[in-house]
Amino acid sequence: MTSSPFLTRVHYYNSPTRHSCAYESGTFDSPNVIVAIGGLGDGPHTVPYFRDLAVRLDSANGGPGYSVFEFRLKSSFIGFGTSSLAEDVRHISDLVKYLRGIGKERIVLLGHSTGCQDIMAYVNDANYTKHGIEPVEGFILQGPVSDREAIEAERKDGFDQVVADARVMVADGRGGDCLPQRTLPDMLAGTPVSAYRFLALATKGGDDDYFSSDLETSVVSKIWSSFDRPFLVLHSAEDEFVPSTIDKKGLIEGWRKENTLMSPLSGLIPGANHTVDSEEARTRTYSRRATVPPIMLLFSPLFLLAAATLILAAGLIRCLTSPLAKIPGPRVSLFTSLVLKWNELRANRRGYIHALHVRYGPVVRVSPHEVSFTSALAVKEIYCSGGSGYDKTEFYDLFRVYGRRTMFTTLNKSDHSKRRRIIADRYANSNIMRPVSMTGIQERASKFITKCNESVGQSLDIFLCTQNKDHEEMMHQVASDDSLQNRLIEFYSPTLHQVTAKLLYSLAKPRETPMADEFVLKASGQSDPADFTLLKRMLEKSELDPIDYAAECLDHMAAGIDTTGDALCFLMWELSRPGSFHFQEKLRAELRDRAGKPLDQLPFLEAVVSEGLRYFPAIPMSLPRYVPHGGKVIDGYVVPGGTVVSCQAYSVHRLNEDVFPDAERFDPERWLEPEGDAERRRLQFAFASGGRGCVGKHLALAEMKTLLAEVYSRFSTTVDSGTTVADMDMSDQLISSRPAGQRCLLRFEPIEGQ
Repeated sequence: MTSSPFLTRVHYYNSPTRHSCAYESGTFDSPNVIVAIGGLGDGPHTVPYFRDLAVRLDSANGGPGYSVFEFRLKSSFIGFGTSSLAEDVRHISDLVKYLRGIGKERIVLLGHSTGCQDIMAYVNDANYTKHGIEPVEGFILQGPVSDREAIEAERKDGFDQVVADARVMVADGRGGDCLPQRTLPDMLAGTPVSAYRFLALATKGGDDDYFSSDLETSVVSKIWSSFDRPFLVLHSAEDEFVPSTIDKKGLIEGWRKENTLMSPLSGLIPGANHTVDSEEARTRTYSRRATVPPIMLLFSPLFLLAAATLILAAGLIRCLTSPLAKIPGPRVSLFTSLVLKWNELRANRRGYIHALHVRYGPVVRVSPHEVSFTSALAVKEIYCSGGSGYDKTEFYDLFRVYGRRTMFTTLNKSDHSKRRRIIADRYANSNIMRPVSMTGIQERASKFITKCNESVGQSLDIFLCTQNKDHEEMMHQVASDDSLQNRLIEFYSPTLHQVTAKLLYSLAKPRETPMADEFVLKASGQSDPADFTLLKRMLEKSELDPIDYAAECLDHMAAGIDTTGDALCFLMWELSRPGSFHFQEKLRAELRDRAGKPLDQLPFLEAVVSEGLRYFPAIPMSLPRYVPHGGKVIDGYVVPGGTVVSCQAYSVHRLNEDVFPDAERFDPERWLEPEGDAERRRLQFAFASGGRGCVGKHLALAEMKTLLAEVYSRFSTTVDSGTTVADMDMSDQLISSRPAGQRCLLRFEPIEGQ
């Protein structure tokens, strides 16, 4: 089938940035695609020659044909003043991924004007080989002009002051705020322009400064050598936005010297203006720079009412016709995620989602773009063999350390695998069981026993002990910029976060640099760390810089405290309750009769730890992933690509009654039954599952077993009257949980003869 190039097909596709659409003209069924990217002020259908190109490349004219895709970026139309090239690159990559998913084989990016800067950012700042940006087959740059030189050509009095003011705004964290309209050059007039975007466009070395004629040779070489696919550069001989003093032909020849992949057809288009169109077209089409858009129309009440009605209607139709509409869940979750976000801010996401599963079953839609699952089939699909293509979501950006990605915060599988190959050796069970490792674990357990001995006759707060934090550090986490609510606000509303962070800081006055930061940053600078350490392994096997080493080490330290410590706290509290005294006695008897057996050969100790992690999982919260492009069938439901899916251990461990009968009862003896043992262990989700499961699992188990063995071979424990059941309700953090009362008071009674 050959389509008329004057018809347009609309493609809706999911993007992590937003639900998006693209407009295809030309040969719809062709495997060949040109993705057209306009310049400042452009959007779909504003560059006349894009449609003309679809006509010329239609298969009716011979050959396989191409279709031309135009799409809306955040920077389209007047949005260019408050966006960035980095955002454009992400959106372009999302479209390319979608095109691959629908069978497009040959994709070429065509940039017009500042769309050329988007292409340069695509192959430079967000290099697809390194960062997972989708590769394409080639590039065309038409009208690659310097915005900086065009702005300088119409320079106003006070320009330097505007630049200075913008720099101050960026330095103060207000780079997203807009500059006064009266100070802007004519080329930018009528458009909201942020301080960051103004500096990117108008200053030397700005993020958009790729094509200026005065760039240093080393900078030019770095820019143009980044292309690893063929590319064509076409300049307009009569481009009205290039100062007459600039040698356009000379520029292209200089760029050609830096990369042999530039097409020999690159050069000047004789007689062409910036948009390669006729005088008639220029008078009837809004040009990106020549005129100011009719912005006053936006203030018409009738226009605003009509626009709001259309947007609402389109949103409702999209929600009601989405494949997710067939998935059980509260009606409100079809239209908004506000209820989910409200529960997250109240530290109740886990409880809210669990209640939905109790009501609706093993598959629940929790927001317009997120689905939660509890079945073993879903766990396997999303996280194990079937889930190799389910990348982590940007939620994990909240866990970056010093602004760097660690193994835990890498989003795609390939980056994670590279880092895990370096690190996993240190967490292998054989390494954990080495005397040097077990000595360290034993020393920490001995320090805890010392605290227990000192507390005899009074209560001991084991929450603080297992967390290994002093009160000042706890205050930093509870009341400062690291709190659950503040970090969620940062994720959902970066602007609001800037305000709340300053307020919380002024109230809490936390330490500028926590002790752990100081220690790790100093240790990461060592050139010869101790053998068998994580730092030693990274120095041997990677070329990361010291900040990356420090980030990875601090991430592992925090993970060990937050997860293992919380799990031990809840487990010891449960063992200290009257209903679990008989489990204490049985564990103590096994420890008394162990006769030198290693801890991993004590079946009831193993059962106690396994049940503790089932009942109080170290990470009880959802672990979100993106469904791969093209969609998947999960637990019998079709889930579109780009949907967020997850399982949470708290619900997985409680709602699979066929595997865990009477799941709301704490019962270590269930793990001693040979029948169903394989199913129980397969559904144990406390450390997640698959290749991206917790790398420190063996270390955590060794720590828990060692501490429990030391405590219950010497003491019996009971709950102090100062701790209530309400104090021990699980209060959600980002992915872990801690006691709601922020304490757990136990009493330790020495065993006679010990």
